[in-house]
Amino acid sequence: MSRLIPHSDCADLLKRPARARRLVDEPRFGGLTALETRRTVYGQDRRVVLPHSPTLHTAQSRGFDQTLAKADARLRDLAATLARGRTRRAPEKVRAEVSAITKDPWVARVTTTELTGDTPRIFG
Repeated sequence: MSRLIPHSDCADLLKRPARARRLVDEPRFGGLTALETRRTVYGQDRRVVLPHSPTLHTAQSRGFDQTLAKADARLRDLAATLARGRTRRAPEKVRAEVSAITKDPWVARVTTTELTGDTPRIFG
């Protein structure tokens, strides 16, 4: 019986170099490679296979680039709005908006934001 194990449970295997993987039946699976090893999983010795598909990797990379570009554009728009000083948003509201923009775990992992100032602009 096969069980899928979250990649987070095998972080050490994800750090292994690409040369540790071997090509898997090229006529059937194209450029699919896999790392095969044994380890204790859920208290039992198990065979572990960590596959890598260049096609899937390329698609995921493209998707991440698009997601990151959208978040970047939204953050830039927010920064421009705040810089114009035409908003009365309290800092906690701005932080909530930044959190909503960066809610995707992968975006949050690679994005750093800093909010300066502590009061909304007061119109006279």
